[in-house]
Amino acid sequence: LESFIKLSSIRPHLFQCPAFNEYILKKYYNGELDLYQLPNDIISVFVQIILRSVIEAQENMDRKLVEFNKICAPIYDEFAENCKPFIDSTRSFYTSEQFDRLQLSVYKLHGICKTSSDFTFDFMLRNNIFSILISIIPKFSTNCDTEIVLTIFQIFSDISERSLYDLEKHQTKIFLSLCVSLIGQFEQHNQERLQQINNEFISKQTRERYEEMQIDEILIILKLLEFMS
Repeated sequence: LESFIKLSSIRPHLFQCPAFNEYILKKYYNGELDLYQLPNDIISVFVQIILRSVIEAQENMDRKLVEFNKICAPIYDEFAENCKPFIDSTRSFYTSEQFDRLQLSVYKLHGICKTSSDFTFDFMLRNNIFSILISIIPKFSTNCDTEIVLTIFQIFSDISERSLYDLEKHQTKIFLSLCVSLIGQFEQHNQERLQQINNEFISKQTRERYEEMQIDEILIILKLLEFMS
């Protein structure tokens, strides 16, 4: 399916496929697909497949927007709900279920950003998602069991790679300003990562995990800087 949506000659026809509609789209709209059972990286691909197949099937831009919102609005509502514990500055303890639910929401947002549709940037900006994502990064700087921060960096990188050239001048200015804020947050986050790596009381396995995550995060930020420049 991922290969199909990369081909403009095939994408519009996925929506017309009875099996795709019956076993994927219908179940997704009805909430019958248990995405928690999927590996995280597949979740973003899954959302990308659904979104692109539905949008490409519409010829009218108004219909494209309707279908985009039909899929993305519930994802935002879920994200806003799952974010509440983490945007509370007085809280410092979270359950594993709260981590898992937020991570699922962030991966779904990543899937939206990978579609490079005409509506993606406005959706993210209008709902203040960029700023919220930046604000929650410090909550995960001392956590090596989740890739939420890496996925946040990938969201910004994907927007810059897929949508930046198509934005209007004032939109580009807004996004670059957000990227500057993100990089400022990354600097603090990276210092926290270094402290964890140099912590003599953690296990070798945990230290190696922090090092791997730090390298992956730095590479994504470098890619983002390349597009910004």
